[in-house]
Amino acid sequence: QTLGLIDGSFNGAINSTARQPDGKLVVGGAFSTFTNTAGTVYNANGIARLNTNGTIDTDFSNNIGTSPSSGFNAAVQSIATDAAGNIYVGGLFTSFRGTPNNANKLAKLKPTGEFDQAFSNNLDVVSGTKAATSGFDANIFSIALDSLGNLYVGGFITKFKGINNNAQGIAKLSTTGIFNQSFSDNMDVSPGIKASTSGLTRGASAAFVYALVVDSQNNVYVGGNFENFKGIANNANKIAKFKANGDFDTVFSDNLDITPGTKLATSGFKTGTAIIVNAMAIDSSDNLYVVGRFTAFKTATNNNANRIAKLSSSGVFNQAFSDSLDVSPGLKAANSGFTGGTQLSTIAIDRNNNLIVGGNMTTFKGVANNANGIAKLTSTGGFVQSFSDNLDVTPSIKSATTSGFVGGTNGVTNITTDTSNNIYAAGDYTSFKGASKQFYIKLLTTGLEPSN
Repeated sequence: QTLGLIDGSFNGAINSTARQPDGKLVVGGAFSTFTNTAGTVYNANGIARLNTNGTIDTDFSNNIGTSPSSGFNAAVQSIATDAAGNIYVGGLFTSFRGTPNNANKLAKLKPTGEFDQAFSNNLDVVSGTKAATSGFDANIFSIALDSLGNLYVGGFITKFKGINNNAQGIAKLSTTGIFNQSFSDNMDVSPGIKASTSGLTRGASAAFVYALVVDSQNNVYVGGNFENFKGIANNANKIAKFKANGDFDTVFSDNLDITPGTKLATSGFKTGTAIIVNAMAIDSSDNLYVVGRFTAFKTATNNNANRIAKLSSSGVFNQAFSDSLDVSPGLKAANSGFTGGTQLSTIAIDRNNNLIVGGNMTTFKGVANNANGIAKLTSTGGFVQSFSDNLDVTPSIKSATTSGFVGGTNGVTNITTDTSNNIYAAGDYTSFKGASKQFYIKLLTTGLEPSN
């Protein structure tokens, strides 16, 4: 087995991964089977688990079911694991192991992969009665856990248990599935009055929440495609911060404005096509790194945040980081940062505080194909050239077809690291360094594949 690859292949894209305390990796996506290198096919509808050596965990596969109705009936978009190894799963699905409405967009599995029935029952209007009103009404794209045993979910959601506007873009639950009513009420203009102005919105439409992260103080940062909170235009342009009780952090919001407190279309992240925040990460000092489809922050200065930005925990833009993205530091141009593709989709921070970013980009600082699908930066925004060179078939020879990750629509969409700073890159790509390698690969911290 080549350790850079899993011991087999999935038949569809991987959207999310999460590591359990024992080092095993839970994988979620739009696949239905896993085929090992011996040709044995395993049911893996939306979810599977890999052992630390890259082989399929057959015990887990058995617990999600061995029939065609195993696992989830639609794609898994997000996975989170807790310290006990429990698995929280969000996505487009409505059932697990063929039972209608027992997992409406959200489910909890035990560390072994067994379905947590008590969690499912707490999603029902009448506990244990599975109905279309159970759980959430629309896709969940992001899940985060805080240190207090709370679960945050974000997505295109507006309802929980069929109640209109009680979960506009975001909701908070206990890890047993109990809805946090006080958090929901703090999303309302008048607490407890559920209206279309509650929570996060996108004009007059529902918000898309794609990213959730929690800092050391259990504040939660929310990123996606939205502009408003509680009906106030432009006070949350693609990003917002909430305290643990659901209170909106107005200081953070004001620091998104050109003139603090003046809410305009130029607040927050702007420009580009279908502007969104796709992912965020927090370092040990609670600095916030943000990646997505944007090109600017506070659009009085365009190209100052081409697909990536660094903010303080209070929302202050890190100008030195932005300047490090420029060909000539401080000179904002179309070739600043990441270009050559529409977006960065994922970010991870390794134990040395280096940033590993992925997406469908190809270019950094105007150098074509030096960042095909993946790149490594220092915490100050410095490009790690040696990592880029190791993505090339011939080091430092940048190629559109043989450098890094190529193919697919979105490229690398999920990155995780382990305690040795190894990198696990998932997505819908079709090749790495010119070789046919799909959906998932392991790299050393240097960007090279592990040897046999």
